[in-house]
Amino acid sequence: MSTSARYGNDFYTWTQEQGRLLEIAAKTGTPPPLDFENLAEEVYALGRTQKRAIQWALTRVIEYLLKLEHAPDGESRSAWEEAVIANRFIAADALGASPSLINEIDFVRAYRDGRRMAMVALEADPNGQRRLPVQCPYPMDKILNENWWPENRCEIVGA
Repeated sequence: MSTSARYGNDFYTWTQEQGRLLEIAAKTGTPPPLDFENLAEEVYALGRTQKRAIQWALTRVIEYLLKLEHAPDGESRSAWEEAVIANRFIAADALGASPSLINEIDFVRAYRDGRRMAMVALEADPNGQRRLPVQCPYPMDKILNENWWPENRCEIVGA
């Protein structure tokens, strides 16, 4: 079975084989019979996956920041804060590994999607949807700053 056929039938086996061939080539300096076309696509896909992970994490941070700032007081606040913290970690880790991706993120879309998700949670508050700003009120450096929270956020004792 050719490596290209293996790519379509057993992706994991294909990745292990391609990795082994690359290691042999690195040690021997001999060009191996790699599946270059599919390897190139997978390398591109790795970058797209990391970009999507950052985009999604920022969308979730925005969603929960909006909820914290615009929702009436409630028991969900600590869960929302945990979600902000977790998604900030995800974004920071991914940006630490690939800092150039900060220039590839669609911040307008992240805010639009985060706002839309926050609006669903705030439907119980008839004024909540009207209070959510159309444009993102948070600068990107604040969104990513683990120590920053919206001014109207209800403080947690001991935080």
